[in-house]
Parts: sequence; structure tokens; C-alpha cells
Amino acid sequence: MRSHDLSTIQVGHDLGLLQQVAEDTQLSGREITLRGRKLLNFASCSYLGLEMEPALIEGAVTATRAFGTQFSASRAFVSAPPYRHAEALLGNITGRPTLLVPSTSLGHQAALPVLVGPNDLVLIDVQAHASLRVAAELLKGKGRNVQTVSHSDARHIARKMRASDAPRIWLLIDGVYSMIGDVAPFDDLDALLRKDPRLMLYVDDAHAVSWQGQNGKGLALEKWPDHPRVIVALSLNKGFACA
Repeated sequence: MRSHDLSTIQVGHDLGLLQQVAEDTQLSGREITLRGRKLLNFASCSYLGLEMEPALIEGAVTATRAFGTQFSASRAFVSAPPYRHAEALLGNITGRPTLLVPSTSLGHQAALPVLVGPNDLVLIDVQAHASLRVAAELLKGKGRNVQTVSHSDARHIARKMRASDAPRIWLLIDGVYSMIGDVAPFDDLDALLRKDPRLMLYVDDAHAVSWQGQNGKGLALEKWPDHPRVIVALSLNKGFACA
């Protein structure tokens, strides 16, 4: 981490804006206590506030009693008993085969090194989520060609594609960009998909889940419900209060 990043974090901490710890003994889903003050919690990423929903709480308690606090094994060997049923239910939301992983970040890190071939080109939007950038660094470590493209700039992407002779070109983007709040240029990207069969689109659509798309499946799956060259990562954390 660079020195000016550290100083920014220190200033934020001193102002009570960063690295705080909630002091509550019980949470309501609406307020938290910081430095002795009861505050409305605008820092929450839970869009619908369902973490205090009684049915979800009871479901979590029931599952914990049945299966314990963890299932300590790699899914490469064996999955926890509820996974198959959960993935089938999630498929009713996504309309696609669905793989359940502990977090979106871990999903990127597990999927992309498998998906991206040794001769493929990887383009990543400059505003892509930090979790995608970490996965891109893993790809670089495996010798993959990773390049950054201007934010939501279809013409820049097209130029990079024309200049490449890679057999496949992966574009890593967000559906909704969490830091600046805008939406990916889906129509422009759809045109690129139709124009160049090498293009493979990998979308982190975590911030569109629950409030966009049929059954809350997000923007990307609403745009491309069954496109064979579009892979979408979603999150239950932002809207459905499951982490």
C-alpha cells in the first residue's frame, strides 16, 4: 500500500469515518452505535435490510443445527449437503446453471484462472471492482496478457480487439459500478459480442442483484439470459442478506 493511501486511511480513522467498530450488543438492521452515539447506518451494503428477517434467521439457525457452523472440506472433493439444493433454487432466479461459492471475490479467483486460456487476451475496465482487479493480478501471475481499458468505452475496447490476434478476448466489467454508480453500456457491448465471436464477457453484477431484472437476477442476465459467451457473477450479500 502506498504512503498516501495510508495517510488517507489514518485521516478517515481520526474523523470517525473509517475502521470503526460497532459497539452494539444487538443490532436492529437500521442503526449502529459508534463512539457512544446511536446513528442511522448509511454504510450498509444491504439494500433491502433483510438480515433481520425472521424467516432468514430461522433458516440459518436450522441449517447450523443440522450441518454445524462449517463444512471444512474443499468442494473439489466433496460439497456440503445443502449446496445442490441451494444451487437448484438459485437457478430459478438466474435461469441458468448456477455455482454457489462463499463470496463473489472468491468466485472470481476460482473461475477466471480456469476460464482464461494461455493465449487469451484479458481486458479489464479501469473502474472494475477491486475483487476483479485482484483476480486479474492472479491471471498476470499465470502469464496471461491483461490490459486495462477506459471506463465503459466501447470504442477503446474495439480498438484493443482489432489489434489483437488472441483466440479469445475476455472483457471484465461490472454491471453496476459500485464506486461511481453508473451502468455498463450493455447495448454497445451486445454489438461487440455480435461483431466478434472471440469476445467473452465476464460481468460482476453484484450491485444489480435484487433490485434489477426478473426475480432480482440483475442487469446482465436480464440483457443476456442465455448467451453462451457471457458469464455472470452475482452476490446474495447486497440484496438478499446472505453472506
